[in-house]
Amino acid sequence: MLLPVVTAVVLAACQTEHRGLDEATTGNVRQALSQTQFTGTSLPAKTLALTFDDGPGTRTAELSGWLHTQGIQAAFFVNGARVNTTPLPNPNGITPTPNPTQILQQLVDDGHLVANHTTTHRNIRTEVPSNQLAPELAETDNAIAGFAPVNRLLFRAPYGDWSTLAANTLAASAMNKYVGPIYWDMGGNSTAYPGNAADWACWQGQLTDTNGELVNGNGYATTTQCGDAYLNEIRAVGRGIVLMHDPYGWDQGDTVEMVKYIVPILQKEGYAFVRVDQVPAIAAALPCDANCLTCTGPNACTSCVAGSYLAGGTCHPCSTCANGTFQASACVANADTVCQACDATCTTCKGGTSNDCSTCQADRYLEGNRCLPCTACAAGTYQTATCTPSANTVCEACDASCATCAGAGTSACTTCAGGAYLSNGKCLACNSCAAGTYASTACTATTDTVCSPCAASCATCHGPGANDCGSCAPKEFLSNGSCESCSTCAAGTSTATACGTTEDTKCVACTNGTWAPANAQTCEPCGNCDDGNACTTDRCDPTRGCVHEQTDCNVAADAGSPEPSAPPDGAVGAEDDAGAPSTVTPLPPPVSPPSGSGCTTGRARDGSRPGLGLLALFGVALMRRSRGAGRGRNQDS
Repeated sequence: MLLPVVTAVVLAACQTEHRGLDEATTGNVRQALSQTQFTGTSLPAKTLALTFDDGPGTRTAELSGWLHTQGIQAAFFVNGARVNTTPLPNPNGITPTPNPTQILQQLVDDGHLVANHTTTHRNIRTEVPSNQLAPELAETDNAIAGFAPVNRLLFRAPYGDWSTLAANTLAASAMNKYVGPIYWDMGGNSTAYPGNAADWACWQGQLTDTNGELVNGNGYATTTQCGDAYLNEIRAVGRGIVLMHDPYGWDQGDTVEMVKYIVPILQKEGYAFVRVDQVPAIAAALPCDANCLTCTGPNACTSCVAGSYLAGGTCHPCSTCANGTFQASACVANADTVCQACDATCTTCKGGTSNDCSTCQADRYLEGNRCLPCTACAAGTYQTATCTPSANTVCEACDASCATCAGAGTSACTTCAGGAYLSNGKCLACNSCAAGTYASTACTATTDTVCSPCAASCATCHGPGANDCGSCAPKEFLSNGSCESCSTCAAGTSTATACGTTEDTKCVACTNGTWAPANAQTCEPCGNCDDGNACTTDRCDPTRGCVHEQTDCNVAADAGSPEPSAPPDGAVGAEDDAGAPSTVTPLPPPVSPPSGSGCTTGRARDGSRPGLGLLALFGVALMRRSRGAGRGRNQDS
């Protein structure tokens, strides 16, 4: 990947510093140190500590994240002028990188170590007056405060150049809290390509071979060329601290891409990576971890302060049992607290049963050592006090008119029982439609019944039509929703079943010997209909009772039978002057009195029928007169 050349200011600063040459020849030859510069020779074989100077740069965050994905923790030695503008002399022209604190925070979040590389990157031995030595470190110390661990404060001198004067001056200042200077084992030689390389020289045209010739004729190297030289040196040395610079690059190479190139190769070759503060010689100079009581170095605690326990050389804070758990066993010197789950009803507890609760879940309250469910007010009651951690809900009965309510009284109803509706908080009885009306709109939870008139033919109804009747007026019955008039029984029949609410009248014919007029309830017996008159036929008519039909008493005479000498039974007979018998004019049939009228059939106590003889005689007389008249007419003719 080709990258653009970095800004001219940065390049000029690096060209002025001749950093690679100085870093290759100072720090382990010319200094009389009051404090040894640290290298990585105490690391195991094939173990490397990656370090990056002069940042943060514009791609530092990218590099941090990529290393994190590889499981590698590195150290980033920061120049304070990359974070804040400085009042110190700044011949290298270093300016703040955009969003520097966000970059530093990402370094911390990704597990890297933030360290001090002075503020302006001036040579401490040759460029910084003694009165500016402490400020060179102090400004950067302020810039990285909160990002650099207080017990892991490391310092690297620019160019690796150091002196006894600098060591003594800083030892008398507040900056003596730093451990260092941290030197390197690989990556600082710009004059021995291809066996060695310095990344800054690769990107700034200052890389030479062992003959002093510029590499590629211009001193520049690509990402791969520079990376291969680093690999050659690492393989030759075998272990130690690797020096690189995260801000720099040119259009055909940069440090971020070189790291992405060499790390996978080194991993395949079996190299391991540690953070520089884990180099044994450096770790031994660092204070114990803050929670160590005694130690042999970082992450090498031998005992812990109170409230911590030792595990794998590190002191860990004793766990506090979270809500929902209780302490089954306490934290000890080499074992953490053991927590176990409370009963599901408890938020906190002293044991694992439902009788060991100390506080309760939100929907429960504590009674004794038990968490009981908060009561929900039932229908017909309302809440006067909410459930609290130590007391149950308090409910009171609604007014009797309410099904549910929001408070006391008849005006706090929220719903009503059946047969009532809600109006302005009150439950009112639903209207019952009067006779002759029906509920055209039923009573609802919030509206009363609406009644409308039935059809005129209905006594009660369930709709407006004539076939929506529910009951009928007297003398009517309900048939398929309509009101029909009750039938009356015809003469000769009687009522078997009276007209009911849903059935018409049922009639039955009178039996022989009984009769009934129209609309009779029962058939009455005719009794003996014989009237004693030989000239009538007597019978029981089912519609009229006893009837007497006149017969022709002289039929036999007309046929030649002798005339009686006198009318029977005192019948009145009469002949005309010629002595010829008259024609019998039938009398109208006698009408039997209705049964039960109090009248008799005309029979006397001895069984005779008084008066019938006179009627017979009168009839004979009429017959004779008729005959005489006939003869007269015949004679006249």
